[in-house]
Amino acid sequence: MSTVQASAGHERFSADHARQYDERIRVSIPGYELLHRLSAAALRDRLADDADLLIVGAGTGAEVLLLGQLYPGWRFTAIDPAADMIAIARDRCAAADLGERVELIVATTDQLPNSDRYDAATALLVMHFLPDDGAKLDFLRHISDRLVPGAPFVIADFHGDHTADGFSRVLRIWQRYQLDLGVPEEKTVEMAQQVLEHIQWATESRLRDLFRSAGFAEVDLYFRGALFGAWSMRKTTSS
Repeated sequence: MSTVQASAGHERFSADHARQYDERIRVSIPGYELLHRLSAAALRDRLADDADLLIVGAGTGAEVLLLGQLYPGWRFTAIDPAADMIAIARDRCAAADLGERVELIVATTDQLPNSDRYDAATALLVMHFLPDDGAKLDFLRHISDRLVPGAPFVIADFHGDHTADGFSRVLRIWQRYQLDLGVPEEKTVEMAQQVLEHIQWATESRLRDLFRSAGFAEVDLYFRGALFGAWSMRKTTSS
């Protein structure tokens, strides 16, 4: 296993945040483990036993650990702009004996070599931090450019029209989910405010337009939980 330093890190995900990330994400994302299991299933039947995967926004390594343990022939390039997150992922991959199958890079996708070398990619809970001013489309194109034609891609994001009448009701359902897990009321209010302030909202229709514009087809929604959804797709033969 190797670790490459290509970026100074990311302020949003400090060392303290990185240590607390795994606990927070399971409270924030209903069905977090199921999301990863279904994402693995969405990829498996479309890939060979010796595939090379790009994991975008690898965080503390949850995706790599699951995929690496399920499919022992797969190899991974796992990237994240937060050095502290990659450090945790490195330790976990070493403990799981994934060894030479994983390359960990502190970087964003556009910093990788621009060649179509990967057989598949994932980007779970990443793109919703990017504004829809060209940044989301660039993010998707950077991934598409690094995939072989026909490669599967799975992505999960918070999404929706936060100005719509029903949005506040779904937001409250999300808060109630956290309350039932034992999260204090004031903390759920704080988390809801953070979501409203930091998530760069886009509707599912808009996301599908972005997927097509970036060169993806066969877009299927395979999971939804309150404020977020997950889609599988393929890179077209030309984009």
